[in-house]
Amino acid sequence: MLIKSALFCLALNIYYEARGEPLQGQYAVAHVTLNRVKQNYSDICTEVFKQGQFSWTRHKFKIPSDKDKSWKVAQEVARRALSSKDITGGATYFHSRNCRNTTNFKNKRVTTKIGGHIFYVNR
Repeated sequence: MLIKSALFCLALNIYYEARGEPLQGQYAVAHVTLNRVKQNYSDICTEVFKQGQFSWTRHKFKIPSDKDKSWKVAQEVARRALSSKDITGGATYFHSRNCRNTTNFKNKRVTTKIGGHIFYVNR
């Protein structure tokens, strides 16, 4: 049985949502997760695996190998994100700049654009 820790769940989210992003983009995704935790009085694993929140959780996924450099980076970003300043302006949502269906974001305000993502808060 896999025991999920907060850091492990946060690292998985960073890895699957932002591993191809610059470090700043990976921190931004981490902070969206942490902002949702605060907003919902929840915990990290609950927010990461909440139905419909992060696209990668809708599919089967593999735990990354400890030999995977991107996984090592995601784990370090997760550790540091817990004590780093939020660079998203409090964002609780984001999507890829390549996203074509942005209907769900019409009632949200852009807070910043980092790397390949656009970050939002509710209006």
